[in-house]
Amino acid sequence: MIRITLLACCIITSFFLQAQDFTGDHLCSILGKSVHSNEFKKFREFWLLDRQLSNTYGGILIKENSRDERVDTIIVAGYDYKNFNHYTSKLPFSISLLDGFSTVASKMNCTVTDDGNDKLYQIAGLSVLIGYNSDNQIKWLKFFKNDKTNIVVSPVNVPKKESKDAANLPDKIISNKNQLKEVYSLASSGSFKSAILQVFEAYRGNGLSTLKSKDLRFSNFWNYKYCYSTSLKIPGEKFNMLYSYPFITSQLDFVSVIVESDVADSAFKKAYKDAEKRLSDSFRSSEGWNSVCLPNKESSLLPDLEFKNEQLGSIILDYSRNPKGKHILFLRFLFYSN
Repeated sequence: MIRITLLACCIITSFFLQAQDFTGDHLCSILGKSVHSNEFKKFREFWLLDRQLSNTYGGILIKENSRDERVDTIIVAGYDYKNFNHYTSKLPFSISLLDGFSTVASKMNCTVTDDGNDKLYQIAGLSVLIGYNSDNQIKWLKFFKNDKTNIVVSPVNVPKKESKDAANLPDKIISNKNQLKEVYSLASSGSFKSAILQVFEAYRGNGLSTLKSKDLRFSNFWNYKYCYSTSLKIPGEKFNMLYSYPFITSQLDFVSVIVESDVADSAFKKAYKDAEKRLSDSFRSSEGWNSVCLPNKESSLLPDLEFKNEQLGSIILDYSRNPKGKHILFLRFLFYSN
């Protein structure tokens, strides 16, 4: 009886430990799960994730879809990935960070779509986007479900066809190489709404730093010194930027400039109305967004307009005029921490 009891305890303990192992092929088990679910709670405890859903020492970062609060993307740090240590645990599909792209493709037995040094693999209902460095080592991996974009890759045994036969290609032939670039963000549709939501997701994911690109050298309306371009494009804007104020070590903020002008003429006011309509159409009260006009302390010409979500924060359509008489219309953001 004692032996049977001990054996049963060992089996139960072994099962429990296996269930808690979120490495290897179990790493992607929480994709699509609610961040409030018991499964994600166990995952978070296993990986000791911080408030940004990351573990810089373990080399892992989780991206949450702010629209439904489900796990959207798992990012694994490879060599020279930002400020993360490279991931040292088991990877799905027996991948190693030292594997070149051909080795990865053979291990997963699937076709690959490439865009420069970045490769997109699709297998078992998952998309795996991998960035490689110049030494053909993995810099990072992004795991997400295939339904994140409309990209589909042909199976291994489907031969390539000429473009003149495009109308007769099966559904699983990739449609457009440029679509690969769309998987870098949740704003894959290119819509105004999805681009705005990506700003909030970038803040929740890693304090906006995932959007950061090159230093901006040109002057700006506010004379901010530490400014950076981003990988994001919001329809209807002139440009956007990240900035740290007043110091280079200050927290990053994001602004989307719609129009700058020496006069607030009819074209300027039309840009305001267009932006107001775009916001009103995209962020409705039925989805938890409340809009309100704010008194503009700088000018009575145009009011500021705020769209507020209790879970995410606020988008503010802001009109300003500086002492030099320059007029600007822009979107600024207030972020709420989880």
